[in-house]
Order: sequence, then C-alpha cells, then structure tokens
Amino acid sequence: MATSDPSSTRFRSATEFPKKIKDLDRSDLAKLYSEMRDSLIFINRSRAQLLRQSEEHQQSVEKLEKKVEHLQTLIDSSELEKQALTQANQSTAAELEREIESREQLSQQNEEDRQSVEKLEKKVEHLQTLIDSLELEKQALTQANQSTAAELEREIESREQLSQQNEEDRQSIEKLEKKAEHLQTLVDSLELEKQALTQANLPIASGLGRDISLMRGQLSTTVDAIADLDTWLL
Repeated sequence: MATSDPSSTRFRSATEFPKKIKDLDRSDLAKLYSEMRDSLIFINRSRAQLLRQSEEHQQSVEKLEKKVEHLQTLIDSSELEKQALTQANQSTAAELEREIESREQLSQQNEEDRQSVEKLEKKVEHLQTLIDSLELEKQALTQANQSTAAELEREIESREQLSQQNEEDRQSIEKLEKKAEHLQTLVDSLELEKQALTQANLPIASGLGRDISLMRGQLSTTVDAIADLDTWLL
C-alpha cells in the first residue's frame, strides 16, 4: 500500500483519529497506521527542529548576554571617562577663568605701559632737544678749546720729556747707590784687615790706613754727588 510523503503531511491532532479501530477493515487500518506514522515522524521532526531552534535561541541569548555585559562594561568605562572628563573640564574651566583674569590684568598692564611709553616718548623728545642744544654748545666749546688743547699737548710732551729725564737720573742714582754700597763693603773689609794686621805689621797698617782714608774720600765725594743730584731732582 502506498503511503503519503511525510514532508507534505501536516500535524494532525489525536482527536482527528478514530477512537476505535475494531470496526475498521484492513485497508482503513493500513491507511490509519500510515497517517499516524507520518504524523509521528512530523512530530519528531518538528521536535528536533524546535530543539535546534531552542539551542540556537539559547546560543543567541548567551551571545546577547555577553554582548550586554560588554556593553555594560563599555557603559561603565564611558561613565568613568565621563566623570574624568567632567573633572578635567572643571579644571580646564577654572584654568580658563584664571587665564581670562590674567589676560585682563595683562590688558590693563599693557594700557598702563602704553601710557608710560607715550610719556617716555615725550621725555625723549625733550631730551633730544636738550641734546641738540648741548651739541651746539659743544661745537662752540670745541672751537674755543682747540688752542687750549694744543697748549695742553705741548705741556704733556714737555712733561713726558721731563719724566724720561727723571727716569734716567733715577737709574743713575741707583747705579751710584750700588757703587757706594760696594765701596762701603770694601771699606768695611779693609777695616777688618787693618785691625788684623795692625798688631803684626805697623808700617803696612799705616799704608793701609792711608788707602782707607783715600777710599773714604772717594766715598764721601760719591755721597755728596748723590745728594746734589737728589736736590736737583726735587
């Protein structure tokens, strides 16, 4: 007996089937069996499809829950960022207010500086007038002092010559002083020799005394020359 295609059979309720089968003949029983089997197959397939859809829905729900959690995390993060930005904006606003106040103060200071500059410009103009007047006086004084400057130059040249001469005289005095020191050293040495030889050889000591007297005369002459030169320099 041919059976119907289960894929084309719709679901049939139990009330659609006969309650008793004892009055049915063989062909009706076969048909009823086929219909019940097809209905059962349809139910099983529908159940499997429902289970599959349920699993898919469950997976979708899980994905949605994870997505919701992720979105909640993003919302929390955004809330924290919002709070941070709010605080930053408050700080920026306060800084901006201070900057505005500072700018106003600078603007006021610039206005005061501008007024000061105007006063300074007027003062500079007045000073320039004085400078021009002084320049004219300078030119007049320059012409008047040219002769004085020439005389001063001659005086300076003369003074330089005198200074050079004084330096030469000073060097000569130093040489004479060194010579006098050397002679004094010789005299002292001869005095010692004289004292040593006096007891041993009186004639020699007498001659040596004459030499010492002669050297003392030379030393006295040198000292007098140095004194005269000092007096002349003064």
